[in-house]
Amino acid sequence: MGIRLFVEVLDFGPAELTWRERHALSVLAENANDATRECWPGIEEDPTIAHRMRLPARSSRYEVLAALRSKKALETVSAGRRGSRAVYKIPVLAPAQGPETSDPNEPTGSGEPGPNDGDSVREPRTQTEEKGPESTDPNSEKGSGNDLDRVRERPVKGPGNPDPFPSVPSTPQEEDSSSRADDRLEAFGAFWLTYPKKINRGKAQEQWIAAMRKGADPERIIAAAQAYARTVAGKDPQYTSYPANWLRLERYDDEYPETPTGQPNLHVVGSQRHKPFEPPADTSVYANGF
Repeated sequence: MGIRLFVEVLDFGPAELTWRERHALSVLAENANDATRECWPGIEEDPTIAHRMRLPARSSRYEVLAALRSKKALETVSAGRRGSRAVYKIPVLAPAQGPETSDPNEPTGSGEPGPNDGDSVREPRTQTEEKGPESTDPNSEKGSGNDLDRVRERPVKGPGNPDPFPSVPSTPQEEDSSSRADDRLEAFGAFWLTYPKKINRGKAQEQWIAAMRKGADPERIIAAAQAYARTVAGKDPQYTSYPANWLRLERYDDEYPETPTGQPNLHVVGSQRHKPFEPPADTSVYANGF
């Protein structure tokens, strides 16, 4: 905390400063280090300094800093670059001391050391040791102008400092599982077109997903549905199982009679395996009037 610099700015700030520039310089002096006269890095974007300067817009803060530099009330120690922030320094504003110019901060008295004075070198009023990035002020309070955490730079992501909010890209396993789910839903469409009774598709799809989770083969289920459709063909539909019940009871594991000789296989309409119907070469299959 730069109390000595703050007083120096009030007493010896350039006369050509405007009230806004003088106020901003006082805020920087209060935030600077008495020993090095440097402001902590990142003052252009520090929210507390912006609030104290009463300059919420970044452009107005840069304008004031440029005016202070042009009027020799502020110096640039290091310019801001990518990965580092600019550091500013308040130059010596007080006139040089001489025989007729006394230090306004010196205590009044005879100048003779008293019995309790000890060493003639007095301690600085505001600091017991130099503050800097590696030496924090033991008297600082959280949220005050002395808090180094308030003006420290944002951490850079790296091997030793992971991003606390990492994005979660999709992994190959997730992509594979997604593609498998799409294939299984597409296979359910083929099953639905094959099954002889189309009632309550939503329940049937739930049982289809449950069967897939158990490891059932979708092609095997579709083939079993075709065989079941042949067994109930021409019978009373009320005795045909609902598709959801058929899947829930794992009826696809039942043994169905093979396709009768001479009768064409059932094909799913719209599937890649669909072929147009071709009459059997042996016309004797129609001998019974079918």
